[in-house]
Amino acid sequence: MTAKKLSNPVTNEEVAVVRNLLKRYGAKSQTISGQINARRRKLKQHEINQARISDIKTGHKLYAGINPASDEEVQAFFNVAGNDSPITAQEPSPVSENSLRTLLPLQVGVDDVLAISETDRIECKKSFANNFFNNCVKAIAAFANNQGGYIIFGVKNAEWTIEGINKTAFEGFDRAKLTNALRDCMSGEIRFDMGTLDFSGKTVGALYVYPAAVQPVILTNRKHDISSGDIYYRYNGANRKIGPTELQQIIENRVVALRLMAFIAVAVAVAAIFGRASCGQYGFDGLQWPV
Repeated sequence: MTAKKLSNPVTNEEVAVVRNLLKRYGAKSQTISGQINARRRKLKQHEINQARISDIKTGHKLYAGINPASDEEVQAFFNVAGNDSPITAQEPSPVSENSLRTLLPLQVGVDDVLAISETDRIECKKSFANNFFNNCVKAIAAFANNQGGYIIFGVKNAEWTIEGINKTAFEGFDRAKLTNALRDCMSGEIRFDMGTLDFSGKTVGALYVYPAAVQPVILTNRKHDISSGDIYYRYNGANRKIGPTELQQIIENRVVALRLMAFIAVAVAVAAIFGRASCGQYGFDGLQWPV
């Protein structure tokens, strides 16, 4: 790894390290920039902006052609500044290599067929194109309204054979384009992440949709074979309009959340007026206050 300077403050060496960490841990941009900057501070170098990590993650052309560093190179990179470990323990990313390898095992004895089926967490698409969103609106909304889930590109549905996709196109896809498209046709903020996994020369892409913070997510545009006001939910192997049982559960969950927020707001007000010690007589003695 040659520490050649680019036209921005990130070196080729740092880009290679960042790509290793993204692949191994799926770490957040803020986490990685914190690790890089901790090393830079010890070496009395200027810190980098978190946006630089995001640019590397989204495949900015400035960083084209720089491969991930090896695990040994990463450890040596951080050892220079006396760091014991590059990344502290954290919740694994749903699109890290380890997570995807666990999610998408191969059938025994073959190297191009997955031992999976479509569930309430996985949907497969044979190919990937820049306009893939048109065929995924229902799935994205459905996963967001349930417990989240994966759209896997490059796998033939029902047969689970690995067809593969263009890795460069998938990793270089403009995520802002998808974010804007989601905002244009459904309510709420949809969080997602993207990752790839290689199988004997073929690449599959994974789009992970997180469960929405505010459910239900409601479709707001009449396009892509959907109608304004539709609510989709992910059932086992299918995206369908939500049924009364699931909708009732979502409504009950929101009511509970609102009651909890109101309870906490009142508790904070009582503590501010009468002091924390008095909260017990008002029924707030079970709260854990920050130190």
